[in-house]
Amino acid sequence: MLRSKGEVADSVSMHVRLSDCEVGAATVSGFLSVDLTRTELVTLRETIELTPVFNGRSEARTAIQELLRSRARLPLRIEESVLAALARRIVPIDVPSAALRSKLNRVLSAAAASTDVALAQPA
Repeated sequence: MLRSKGEVADSVSMHVRLSDCEVGAATVSGFLSVDLTRTELVTLRETIELTPVFNGRSEARTAIQELLRSRARLPLRIEESVLAALARRIVPIDVPSAALRSKLNRVLSAAAASTDVALAQPA
């Protein structure tokens, strides 16, 4: 049960992890890991099917479909710019889509805040 806005932000920031995803031998920064329920994944899949083409659409579609096929509860790992483009395209027509858009916007805000904090710290 959520008690305050601060508690919401804390619970979201626990689920946001800027991760370094390995691609072969190289490391690529800028990926987000987002914990989504099955309902949220289905809503996201439906959103992708209805949206026009945007950069990263096919990668996002593939990642979501793989998570839906697997029975394990794994986080969605997706590039930050692709997640931002996808979040902008969610039309809140019902409660699940509105909740998903809000959740993704909070994840993106938390990631931006953690990036700002990391940039502000001296090396």
